[in-house]
Amino acid sequence: MFHQVVAIAVVLVVFVDDKEVATLTPDHWLALLMLGLFSTAIAHTLLTYSLKQLAAKSVALIGCLQPPVAALLAWLVMNEVPQVWVVAGGAMILSVAVYESLQKR
Repeated sequence: MFHQVVAIAVVLVVFVDDKEVATLTPDHWLALLMLGLFSTAIAHTLLTYSLKQLAAKSVALIGCLQPPVAALLAWLVMNEVPQVWVVAGGAMILSVAVYESLQKR
């Protein structure tokens, strides 16, 4: 994971706007730190540990549920009403997850 993040940082450093970075407030830095910590580091750590306890297929199905859950949370927390195509995509993901779960039994 460390090597992956370093490689991505090296590739993306050419797109950094130095003037904008220099004007970031401590609140912005804190938000970036929290985003990186909770959305990336902790999430990847939990994913790795879950592979020790669950089958890879189960972990993959749970991972596929992230977009519908994110859309639902955006709707509930930020009042961002999902568009029809978002609901259709979420329904497709959920139906495949249910189908695969039923195939296991």
